[in-house]
Amino acid sequence: MTEQILNLLTEQGKAFEAMKEANDRRLEALEKNHAVGELTETVAKIQNELINNRKQIEALEKEAAAKNSLQFSTNKTGPQELREELMDIYKGGFFQNAVRTDDEGDGGYAVPEGLDKKIDDYIMADVKLLQLCTVAPFIANYKKDVTIIPATVTDGTEGVAATETTTPKLEQVTAVEGKLLAKAKVTEESRRDLMFSPEEWVKDNISMIMAETLEQRLLSGTGADGETLGILKQPYNFCADATRSFKTIQCIKTGANGNFVAFDSDTGVGPLDCLKDARGSLKSAYRRGAVWLMNTVTESLIQKLKDSEGNYLWRPGLVAGEPNTLFGYPVHISDFMPDPATNSLSILFGDFKRAVRVGYGNSTYVVRDNITVFPDIFLMFSKFYDLTLRDSRALKMIKFAQKND
Repeated sequence: MTEQILNLLTEQGKAFEAMKEANDRRLEALEKNHAVGELTETVAKIQNELINNRKQIEALEKEAAAKNSLQFSTNKTGPQELREELMDIYKGGFFQNAVRTDDEGDGGYAVPEGLDKKIDDYIMADVKLLQLCTVAPFIANYKKDVTIIPATVTDGTEGVAATETTTPKLEQVTAVEGKLLAKAKVTEESRRDLMFSPEEWVKDNISMIMAETLEQRLLSGTGADGETLGILKQPYNFCADATRSFKTIQCIKTGANGNFVAFDSDTGVGPLDCLKDARGSLKSAYRRGAVWLMNTVTESLIQKLKDSEGNYLWRPGLVAGEPNTLFGYPVHISDFMPDPATNSLSILFGDFKRAVRVGYGNSTYVVRDNITVFPDIFLMFSKFYDLTLRDSRALKMIKFAQKND
């Protein structure tokens, strides 16, 4: 597997060099008013190769990490044990002697430990924001006081009364709770099928659905109807840290609707300026742990951008476990970030661990329905979560909009 990853990393480096060469020829042709259709197709084809290459690398690294990961408990749950737990739920048993069976309030019960851990393993591996943000156990009605103006320090002189220093200012941040739901059917045939794969069933029918829902909600949740208030739905404005109210994220515009602004030789304004502004507006304390978050469409646009000296600032990761970078900061991809469009918030930059706390449910609950599709069974799995914007200064948004909008 290591050899596969190394080969893919080598291919990624070669593909990026090929993309730069093709894009340089495309830009040169544009300057001479020549046709660029074929060159544009070549660049797009190579960029698709880069995307597919990265996905293969991530899949192999995820597989390797899963094999080497430590279990959360001493109980090893293999396919047979997982099958028995699923079948016990199917029959309505719920392993009463081996699991918490506290009632959720709507007839649901906590699932057995092995099944719960398998669901969590898949979700943790698939949800990018769970890897970037601070993750803590879910606590109902979570609130926390945070310091936004620290106490000041003054000089002292022997024999002179000390002057009074400023009292620190506190603000309370609160979590907006949500609930993940996954409704899956276990057929009568699968219950009897000795070849039935419980791990694949859990992955495809529960974990994947929950992971996709959670990633979307953490980014774009509306704060209503069982959704948390996602990062992209948090209050924002265009003021700097010194003048912006707390719990409001600073937003920076690209200068063009749905795209980066074109380079202007008269003013020196270029497409990279908004990215530089995002980096420069983030205080140094937050830059140490900062990363970029965008989708592959946005990344493909950035791959073709050059600075005034003709340098490409996006760099492919060429070492195992090393992400692609922009201005030296890691680039992370979420398919649930918006495509560039008029007024879209398509790029986030900052220290997500300091900016966002995600409360993640300790237990998965299940409700069993053996009536609606008899003799098959519907199982409704649910898990509570929340999101707290705990330090809005640690995060910046980039909006694809004109400066005067």
